[in-house]
Amino acid sequence: MSTTGGMDPALRATIQEAPRINHIPDDQSQDQQVTTSEPRRISEFHPATQPPYYKPAPFVSDHPTSQAITMSSEISPSATATPTPTVAIQTLPFTEGLRTSRPDVSRNHQLPGQGSTLRGKPQITKSDFQTFTVEAETDAQLPCGAEGEPMPFLSWTKVASGASIAKNTRVHRFEVHPNGTLTIRNTQPMDGGQYLCTVQNQYGTDQMLLNMVVLSRHPRVLQPRHRDIAVRLGGDVNVECNVEGHPTPRVTWVLPNHVHVAAAAPFGVSPQQHVAVFSNGTLRISQATLTDRGIYKCIGSSAAGADTVSVRLSVSALPPVIQQKQHENTTLTEGGTAYIHCTATGAPQPVIRWTTPDGVKLTASQFVTARNLLVFPNGTLYMRGLGPGNAGRYECSASNGVASSTRTVTLSIKRNLSSAKASITLSSPQRTDVVYGGRLLLNCVAKGEPEPRIIWRTPSNKLVDAQYSFDPRIKVFPNGTLTIHSVTDKDSGDYLCVARNKMGDDYVLLRVDVLTKPAKIEQKQHRSSQEVVYGGDLKVDCVASGLPNPEISWALPDGTMVNPVKQRDSVSRGRTRRYVVFDNGTLFFNHVGMPEEGDYTCYAENQLGKDEMKVRVKVKVASSPPQIQDKDQKIVKVFYGETMTLRCHTTGEPKPVITWISPTHRVISPAIDKYQVLDDGTLVVQRVQRFDGGNYTCMSRNNAGQDNKVVRLDVLVTSPND
Repeated sequence: MSTTGGMDPALRATIQEAPRINHIPDDQSQDQQVTTSEPRRISEFHPATQPPYYKPAPFVSDHPTSQAITMSSEISPSATATPTPTVAIQTLPFTEGLRTSRPDVSRNHQLPGQGSTLRGKPQITKSDFQTFTVEAETDAQLPCGAEGEPMPFLSWTKVASGASIAKNTRVHRFEVHPNGTLTIRNTQPMDGGQYLCTVQNQYGTDQMLLNMVVLSRHPRVLQPRHRDIAVRLGGDVNVECNVEGHPTPRVTWVLPNHVHVAAAAPFGVSPQQHVAVFSNGTLRISQATLTDRGIYKCIGSSAAGADTVSVRLSVSALPPVIQQKQHENTTLTEGGTAYIHCTATGAPQPVIRWTTPDGVKLTASQFVTARNLLVFPNGTLYMRGLGPGNAGRYECSASNGVASSTRTVTLSIKRNLSSAKASITLSSPQRTDVVYGGRLLLNCVAKGEPEPRIIWRTPSNKLVDAQYSFDPRIKVFPNGTLTIHSVTDKDSGDYLCVARNKMGDDYVLLRVDVLTKPAKIEQKQHRSSQEVVYGGDLKVDCVASGLPNPEISWALPDGTMVNPVKQRDSVSRGRTRRYVVFDNGTLFFNHVGMPEEGDYTCYAENQLGKDEMKVRVKVKVASSPPQIQDKDQKIVKVFYGETMTLRCHTTGEPKPVITWISPTHRVISPAIDKYQVLDDGTLVVQRVQRFDGGNYTCMSRNNAGQDNKVVRLDVLVTSPND
């Protein structure tokens, strides 16, 4: 601007639109200076240091501000004190006017009685660092010292938002000290970016741009994303949740009822009181109830973000319930057959045990030949050829991890008495449960004279007897007992037993329910990883339950699928293998090496569902030096022209490398047709000649050491007449 009040053309063009501060990218030179005619400041700084022509803007804002101002305000020494037009800028949510003035600074003013004082534009003492790096949740200090007379006004501006704060001011976490240093307490990732320090007085303005980088690492929960955990009713369970990240994440559990429980020292407690979170993030549930089952979420959070995993908790609380009467008295005819039933339900599945009158204990599928006793898998006690010695009190017990239940049957044996009309004297209970794929057995014993004929009507309204059956799975024995193998859900329904002779009929209606259950692998949470010694044996169990019985298959680390059926096919075709899959689902490997390391997945599947379990196998290598076993072979004699073999069986870990040295002290190469080195280290020499005689050395090496063995070969030469 000229001394006559005219406006410089360049400046005139600048103030025709709202002035702004151009955002300086982080990749540009840090030495670049950005100047402004007036910095924006908060209104809370000390009034004594606020110039009368300055209107501040807030430094801390919930909304980004508009572009800041970029214009240079150099003061000409010849200019007169003429105020410049007001320039307005808009910030969200604040709208403030910014006004600058040009006082008369064309010469040094001298007040009466005073000497001349040198005055001029302020200058920032530059920082040695243009970029400051701090860790999240620590304090950061950005220096900005300035010189000038009169004392310049200092303020800091965050370039990204345009918010400003003046010297000697503190707002929340931000404070500018008297020396101009900006302190940011408990830095957060959002605090990173460029900060502009501005100093000014009536002679001009100076600025410095600094960049601050806040280091942080996103939280990560180390446990699997989804887990299933089971606990017994009234028991205790601990669920781990380990979180890593920077700054240290805060662990919070969300219960199935949406209650939030945070980790605290020594632990946090939920309103339920029996649910606690330890300082390491572990969730503990004491005396679990049915209301505790559901999905639990663990959240690890910090200023850098959040991560979450979920855990499904199941509470098993079904005590055994025996389906038959608790006490029963039954009388059977001497020489007949007895079926005493004892089926039970519960979770876990109850185990059935029988105790005979003389104290013999029997379990499912156990047969006592001397007594003609058998317990079927469904718990039914079978006795044939009844006699007086079978009479007495029989006790059935069903137990699981929750409770136990008992049933007693008092059996009486009576002598066989003839009767005229057909009469059913013994039958199975009116309701019988049978597992899918199992064997159904229904008793129907009748007496009469002549001997009655037993006829069964199935749920499909078809008739079967001892002479005829429409289904090969169904058979009726001469005593009237009906059996069905490989039961399916179509076998459910009402079965009618009819006893018939020429004197009359008798019948009984029996109900059969087929129990089904989807495949499920038991105790998956204990099988996440397994370690085996190199060269040792690997055994991984995969116990599955389900109705019908699930089929078990394994996926090896190389993607090969194996199961007991494929295993039998492999054997029938003569292929060699080192693994065995047993019928119970157990996978077995011998002589484990590094190729066996990796993830093994067990699959259990039936018609109702599929379940899987993954086990990570790690092979632990233990080194041992080579050791040649058969050093007693020191001299070998062979006739001229024959084939000679020299043994060199060695052990060691890792597997040693076998090298043979000839009598001429040269390494024997298997590539020569005359020599052959077998896998077990044996050297074979074809068509032995005289020059083949001498000392042969077997050397066995690995990284743990070496061993050697020397064998002398004598070539025997006989005359043609021998």
